[in-house]
Amino acid sequence: MVKMLLACTSGISSSQFASLLEDAAKDKGVEISVEGCAMNLVPEKVGSFDVLLVGPVASHVISNLKDIIKDSAAIVNLSYEDFNILNVDAMLEKGLAAAK
Repeated sequence: MVKMLLACTSGISSSQFASLLEDAAKDKGVEISVEGCAMNLVPEKVGSFDVLLVGPVASHVISNLKDIIKDSAAIVNLSYEDFNILNVDAMLEKGLAAAK
């Protein structure tokens, strides 16, 4: 099972998207777990996820996240296009591709 953490600035959007991602994966027969959180909570969750999906508004902190996460997980910077139109399938595919 792939464990994903979806982080955005406040955690509000990511929490909503997390359940949508799990539903999309279930529809495709893929077993994942997705947790949404605010960006400031990511450091305390390191080691509990395989892929970090970063909301586009928080993309400016990617370099800091790389220093914190090191090699413990892949980081995927989600695009505004996918995030704003709720393109859950595209976000799921990007997360699964990063997990390989």
